[in-house]
Amino acid sequence: MKLNAVIPASGVMDVEEFARRHRGVHRERTPFAAELLEFFGRFSRAIFQSREASRYPELTALAYWMRPAELERLRAEFHAAVPADTVVMPRGTVFHIPPGNVDTIFVYSLVLAALMGNTNIIRLSDRPSPQTDILVDLLGRQIDAGGGSFEGLVSVVRYGHDAQINAALTELCDCRVIWGGDNTVRTIRATPLPPHALELVFPDRYSLAAIDAGAYLALAEADRPAIAADFFNDAFWFDQMACSSPRLVVWCGGENDVAAASSLFWFGLERELEHRAYIAQPAVSVRRLGFSCEVAADQALSAHVHGRYFTRLVVPSLDGFSREHCGGGLFFEAAVESLEHLVPFITRRDQTISYFGFARRQLENLAGMLMARGVERIVPIGQALKFGRFWDGHDMLMSFGRYIHIITPPARKR
Repeated sequence: MKLNAVIPASGVMDVEEFARRHRGVHRERTPFAAELLEFFGRFSRAIFQSREASRYPELTALAYWMRPAELERLRAEFHAAVPADTVVMPRGTVFHIPPGNVDTIFVYSLVLAALMGNTNIIRLSDRPSPQTDILVDLLGRQIDAGGGSFEGLVSVVRYGHDAQINAALTELCDCRVIWGGDNTVRTIRATPLPPHALELVFPDRYSLAAIDAGAYLALAEADRPAIAADFFNDAFWFDQMACSSPRLVVWCGGENDVAAASSLFWFGLERELEHRAYIAQPAVSVRRLGFSCEVAADQALSAHVHGRYFTRLVVPSLDGFSREHCGGGLFFEAAVESLEHLVPFITRRDQTISYFGFARRQLENLAGMLMARGVERIVPIGQALKFGRFWDGHDMLMSFGRYIHIITPPARKR
């Protein structure tokens, strides 16, 4: 069994040799140690300063999230969350298995685990990705610049689908993090963890946008382009294949308001795409057209609008709605009278609702009605892809720690 060790750059080697080396340099650190904050602050600056990285807005967003001020905020949140009678230590080694369709997620996962003092093994697929290659190169440079200070902090390996290698690396870990489609998750989870180890799983999810039609119509014409720009960032980064990318747009309001708002909204999005000189890959456009035609043949649609940049499939009702999707600018569209009418539609598969035009009271009422149905994030349009320590209902940051509870007897009265 062989893998390609990318960080540290060791080339193709036997898994047994990789495991031996990992055990030899295995070194945890104190959570939020100063050198960790400095390391990721430098990594953030390196991404900002990279001419190659500047071509990809998702890399700029990652660097912004990883900036020193944000790391300091995470540190403050960490200390505020730890009880006075508890000491937090790293779990040990975290084995990250990121998805192949979101190029930056492995860094978000790495940062949270490393800040908690863990050593990390990251498995990357062999799928070509310029964004991933840029990040790996910059990350390796930062480790090399440390002159051995960060040895063992992170190992990056590449190999194809191989259950035996997964099993060998799982044996090294104290926590395993799996991102991917449902079948991928099932396959990897078939490999048992060490009895003490924790597992965080982020399977296939579905997300939607909810817009109050009246509130959208009440916007000044000059303010609508900002909504289009925010929705573009939510939907078109990662080719609409991120779990939090909106694939369904639900309008709330009366029939006339919905019709008017929908027309203005999609016109504004088309103008935004033109302004950005957006070009869809031919294969993506063909896939989108083929998928939408299959849906139109199988389902009763109120409208099927195939445009230059995106396709709209308007469904008369959410009853029996299928969450199958191809990405690449395909949007299902529906209307309900009010936000509460979404509740019966929500399932455990649903992750994020990005919204516009609702008061916090309305959103809290919706959340209170969902109970165990689903949805872990309700965020303004424009923040669907904004990563945070809370993801899919997990507090990722705190999950990467091991908690030692210290109880002392009360002082005796004299």
